[in-house]
Amino acid sequence: MPVTNVTSEQLTKELQLLVAQHHFSFLDAVLYYCDQRKIDPEDIAVRLGDKIKSELAREARRLHLLQGGAEELF
Repeated sequence: MPVTNVTSEQLTKELQLLVAQHHFSFLDAVLYYCDQRKIDPEDIAVRLGDKIKSELAREARRLHLLQGGAEELF
């Protein structure tokens, strides 16, 4: 499914399912989702909902990839 046909809610559900089923981090789930659909991760960033952005920022801070808030990530 092209990224233009996916709503933020659908994307959130799909990413949460990947996290639950495959024990992925949210970062890994986004990258896996994009890889499977041949989508550039930058193209999907606008479709990420606040919950996913928050989870990505939390993971990035935990991995010392980000010090501030989510606004620095997106």
